[in-house]
Amino acid sequence: TRATSAVEYYDQSNYSAAYAVNDDLSISYEKEKSEANYTSDATAAVEQTSDAIQLAYTMGGMTLAIAHANHDNNGYVSTAEQDQTVLAITMAF
Repeated sequence: TRATSAVEYYDQSNYSAAYAVNDDLSISYEKEKSEANYTSDATAAVEQTSDAIQLAYTMGGMTLAIAHANHDNNGYVSTAEQDQTVLAITMAF
């Protein structure tokens, strides 16, 4: 017998778009859908979706970046949601 929680395969699709506003500023967007399909017909497939937007500004050797992402059914758990915001400052010497 197979375990009802065993994932047989993942069906995934994603797309992204990026735009360089000028030499210093860029923006990008990403959308991802992934569905966990289980070995047992008794366990329903769960679709996880993610949306993210990123913005980066470069001045010489320093980059300021911010990214925000939203995840629905995170970890393939129905009703699990997560929001993330990351602020990064990087410098090259």
